Amino acid sequence: MLQLSRGWLRYHTPGNETGGSGLCTIYWSDCPLPTLPQDMKQTITGRRSGRPCWDRPGEHFLFHYSQTDLADAIFEEQRFLVPKRPGSQGCGLYTTNIKPGSRPDDFLLKTLFVLGRDVLAIEGVVVLTHDSFPFRRVAAHSFFHAARGGTTLDLGGVLVGSGRRDRGTWRWTAGVFS
Repeated sequence: MLQLSRGWLRYHTPGNETGGSGLCTIYWSDCPLPTLPQDMKQTITGRRSGRPCWDRPGEHFLFHYSQTDLADAIFEEQRFLVPKRPGSQGCGLYTTNIKPGSRPDDFLLKTLFVLGRDVLAIEGVVVLTHDSFPFRRVAAHSFFHAARGGTTLDLGGVLVGSGRRDRGTWRWTAGVFS
């Protein structure tokens, strides 16, 4: 169930699909939300032909997890705005080699975020080529590219695609399967 009112979005999350339960509330600013790209409506299912890019032999990719609206915006704009607030390694782009759907949500949240985060923080993802930036391994599954807070990283040519999880099903842009 969705309910919209003056910058608030309220919805119920099924406990067994996303790891959360109950009523969730998100507040957004007066900024317009990005529109979902047309090809984002494609869904991974057992009947779909082809494999995602990360399942091809000899190819390696990194994943930047975020909320769905942020992943959509990164994909649509082909750029990443480095947050001004530093993370555990400082300001920059944090990625992982953990493939979407390969580990339980609680493992992903504990592995990627020092501070506790809600499952909404991993409902969106962008897929980057492994050699897109000079990443430094900072943990078993975490990679970091340092950049000054507030700067914009151009992802044109290194952004493979993006995905969003909707009721437990990942939906992908076409680039993930090309």
